[in-house]
Amino acid sequence: YLHEVGSVFHFSRHSFLRDFVFPSPQFVMDLLKTLYRHDMQSLTLTTVDEPKKQTQDAVFHHVTDTDFEQMKRELTENGTVSVEFLRLVWSHFGVERQHYELLLTLLFKFDLAYPKCKNADTHRQM
Repeated sequence: YLHEVGSVFHFSRHSFLRDFVFPSPQFVMDLLKTLYRHDMQSLTLTTVDEPKKQTQDAVFHHVTDTDFEQMKRELTENGTVSVEFLRLVWSHFGVERQHYELLLTLLFKFDLAYPKCKNADTHRQM
C-alpha cells in the first residue's frame, strides 16, 4: 500500500530489489538528480557538503580535478559514467559503500542506465 501511494519505494516483483524498502522516495530522486542535471559542468570536487568533505577526501584522495573533469566529460559527451564517479557524486549523501549495488540496480530497473561492455578501460562503467 505505501508503495502505491508513493510513501516508500518497494519493488516486490524484482528478484533483487524485493528485499529492500526505500523509506524516502525523495532521497532516491535527489540521488538521481546528481546525474541527470542541466548544470553538470558546474559540478566540482569542492561542491560537496563541508561536513562530508573530510570523508570524501579520505575515500577519493586519488581523484584529481583533472580526473573528475574527465569523468564529467565522459558522462556529458559519451553518456557513460564510471562507478567511481557515482561513488564520488553520491558520497555527500552519506551512501555507504555496500549500498551502491542496490542503487545501480535501481538505475537499471528504471531504464536510466545500462551496463557497458568491459573494454580496455580499467573502470567499470555503465
